[in-house]
Amino acid sequence: MGARPHHRLTVWHDAMRFVRQVYDHTAGLPAEERFGLQSEMRRAAVGTPSNIAAGAVHRFTADFIRRL
Repeated sequence: MGARPHHRLTVWHDAMRFVRQVYDHTAGLPAEERFGLQSEMRRAAVGTPSNIAAGAVHRFTADFIRRL
């Protein structure tokens, strides 16, 4: 199985680094924020590389841009 198209994109790698940073920073939030703010911030951060990966599988630029 070959490399996935999004693995060649610098922006995807940058987004994945951002996700790790968000996870690191939100780990220090108070316990009462674990299922509120922490969860929301993590889901939002993960959404960016997920959308990039989903768009990268499309052959046409318009499809990719629509995903972004």
